[in-house]
Amino acid sequence: MAILLNKETGENVELLQTHLFGCNANLSNAFLYEDTTCPSHALLHWNGKNWSVIDLSECGTYLDGKRIPKGNCIALRSGQQLQFGSTDNHVWHVTDLSGPKAKNLTPVSLIDSDVKEQIIEARNDTLTSQNAALQTELKLILKTITETGSVKNNIVLNIEGEKFNIQIDKIAEKNNGTIKSPVPEKLHMSFFISTDEEHTKVKLYYAGKLYQLGEYVHHYLLVTLARKRLTDVSAKIDSTAQGWLEVEQLAKMLGVNIQHVNIYIFRARQQISRLLYKNKSVEIIERRRGSIRLAPFSFDIYRGERMEGKYSPLFPPE
Repeated sequence: MAILLNKETGENVELLQTHLFGCNANLSNAFLYEDTTCPSHALLHWNGKNWSVIDLSECGTYLDGKRIPKGNCIALRSGQQLQFGSTDNHVWHVTDLSGPKAKNLTPVSLIDSDVKEQIIEARNDTLTSQNAALQTELKLILKTITETGSVKNNIVLNIEGEKFNIQIDKIAEKNNGTIKSPVPEKLHMSFFISTDEEHTKVKLYYAGKLYQLGEYVHHYLLVTLARKRLTDVSAKIDSTAQGWLEVEQLAKMLGVNIQHVNIYIFRARQQISRLLYKNKSVEIIERRRGSIRLAPFSFDIYRGERMEGKYSPLFPPE
């Protein structure tokens, strides 16, 4: 299996046969946090013999520090380094280039039109080189997408003794460039902050179940975002504009650099996704270019023994 490793965040990505990197959490297979990345940034593709990378972005994809031509298939070698959007962004190390564990086919359907043709071209050899039985199954799946607009994700087909994992692409709702998370209606967080602001514990309630998240540095980032949303609601700012903080400003408030903010975001999302692994659509952070905010789920904040404030998407805070 092919693996890309981000040594700064500890993220280890096992590549699918066609693996999309981008800052659109609902569209991409691997989510990019940096502000200079695009929703559909780059595609890594296995052609049956080798891995290649295809840049789909306006910001650029860099291989060993050099920008690769947009739309071209560039072969990868073990030990190389990839960066998406800028040479100042996280480095992804190519640590393994063996073939994927199972054949993975991703029918192109609900994808942004500006990159659709490039992805179709990149995947064309995969979609046309398989046997007739598989082609029939794929046509049925695509027909379902066309007629209903949706289909169950991660379908596993067993065709003539071979297994194929079909992953259906989705796009996030867009609003003035904002990547919006599915609203986690069943989610509630309780933040417990020490009076000296040095320690932050979190309890998470989801679908009637309690999860103790413990005490981590990245929890203070979540509290800071929660406080910003409370402040904006109290100031009667419109709900579409509530809670946004520029990443640069947030870094100054936390006393860290922007790279550490991105690491905190990654760790917060990773912690939640591991707990709610059966509900991967739940996202706690929304972002738009240059800014992030807490998704609109209910929460309360306790500082010492005193409740500092509480929020519900349906009711104003007290």
